[in-house]
Amino acid sequence: MSINLIDIVKQQLTSSVLDKVASLLGEDKHAINSGIGASLPAVLGGMANKATDINGAQSLLTSMASGNHDGSIFDSLGSLLGGGSATQGLMNSGSTLTNSLFGNKMSGIIDFIASHAGIKSSSASSLMSMVAPLLMGSIGKQLGGNASVATLMSLMGSQLPNIQAALPAGMGKVLGLSNLNLESPLTSAMHKVTTTAGNTVKAVEEEAASLSLNSILPWLLLGLAALLGIYLYRTCNKVPEAPNKVDVSTPVIPRSDTTVSRVTTVEKKMLKIPGNSDLEVVKGSFLDHLYDGITGTTLTPEKAIAFEGLNFATGKSEISEESKSQLNDMAKIMLAFPKVEIKVCGHTDNVGNEAANLKLSKERASAVEKYLIGKGVPDPSITPIGYGSSKPIADNATDAGKAANRRTEVFVVKK
Repeated sequence: MSINLIDIVKQQLTSSVLDKVASLLGEDKHAINSGIGASLPAVLGGMANKATDINGAQSLLTSMASGNHDGSIFDSLGSLLGGGSATQGLMNSGSTLTNSLFGNKMSGIIDFIASHAGIKSSSASSLMSMVAPLLMGSIGKQLGGNASVATLMSLMGSQLPNIQAALPAGMGKVLGLSNLNLESPLTSAMHKVTTTAGNTVKAVEEEAASLSLNSILPWLLLGLAALLGIYLYRTCNKVPEAPNKVDVSTPVIPRSDTTVSRVTTVEKKMLKIPGNSDLEVVKGSFLDHLYDGITGTTLTPEKAIAFEGLNFATGKSEISEESKSQLNDMAKIMLAFPKVEIKVCGHTDNVGNEAANLKLSKERASAVEKYLIGKGVPDPSITPIGYGSSKPIADNATDAGKAANRRTEVFVVKK
């Protein structure tokens, strides 16, 4: 029976541990569990992607050895995730690892998880930093005294079907795992699973024969390991196949017996838009909070509503294409309530020159204003403001804190 590293980590995240994480981050427990459910396959996918290359696999082994990732982390998980210096140290090490795996893709991944789970971007960033050391500990425990480049590559290859099953829809594109591209010839061959391990290996070898040895050797090692993992998993009659097939539209929440199970759906709601078709949103999302701020009985102009998934080109004010869908829905809401006035406030972390940060934050707020005006929202109803790094909401000494501070917020000041 094949090993599922994602499930192994989930089993350690008992109901009491999830309570501590939710309290630490100030989020709903079920939303946190949903965020973890997206973070685990994302981070493990990044590790698997790195391990397709011999140098990358060696780098992971070095990190594993230097960080003492031998599985002992699970012996004191409750205290490690309960806050304080121990938690900060855990998250710092996890942040370093995830940044090395994803680089400049981190912001988009964090925003995707935040939107998927209905949590703050800062919380999504923290979850990724938390699960990375847990996965490393799980890998180290599985390898034990047999840790080597070959055994690590084999283990990572066997995780591909588990990663693919657990990833939320659309997240693979955001991750940009080039070495795990499902459209590549060799990966396509990997999915031609037949009734015996010998036949599956033959299927891969036949498709790989037309490729040069140098280009497919890492893939071949990964593919053979993955196929063997799939075969063993399907032929083990003690565990049904269904638990590994996670419905990407549903979060994973704990049962009363503290095991992790998929039992509910992501909660959606319909927003009533006067003079237009209704709009379906995730409950607790940016659009949901914006709508409540506009239609609620009480005006709270001091309440910040942080965008989710609003991304810009690095160091610029150019809005990314994938961010425009949210702005289109925002414009739809504002056009239905013409008396509404908002402030759009841009913020940065403290990296670089403060004058440049102030300028960039104002330009990004103005870019949102310009986009909404282009969709028909009246110019006087939007006031763009840039604060640079003067209003942090997290510690700039950590990568997770910096990610939280790089944000764009909306305030409803009149309705």
